[in-house]
Amino acid sequence: MENNESILTELGENYEYVRTIVSNEIELVKINASETTAKVLGFVALAVLILLGSLLVLVGLLITLAIYLSSLLNSAVLGVLITTLILAIAVFLIIIFRRKLFFEPIAYAMFNRYESKRKK
Repeated sequence: MENNESILTELGENYEYVRTIVSNEIELVKINASETTAKVLGFVALAVLILLGSLLVLVGLLITLAIYLSSLLNSAVLGVLITTLILAIAVFLIIIFRRKLFFEPIAYAMFNRYESKRKK
């Protein structure tokens, strides 16, 4: 009888150990997920700020170029037209080379990040 009670006690203790370990593992997964989410959100926020700042600088430069060309050509319409054509050509080239400029470098960076995590 005493042997059965000790077995039941050990089973109860082992069950509690396993339950604690599983609970701790779940908490670790939650913490890791929160940490990853925070890193991603921080990266996205920084990227948005950099893009907005770059866009503001680009708009300022384009306006300056249009004003300069307008004074150089004595025609506001020609200055704006030439600036718009330069911008249109730049957009056209970006569209043509979008794979080489954006998709391939992003895919390469993601693959390298995945591989470096896998090796650890």
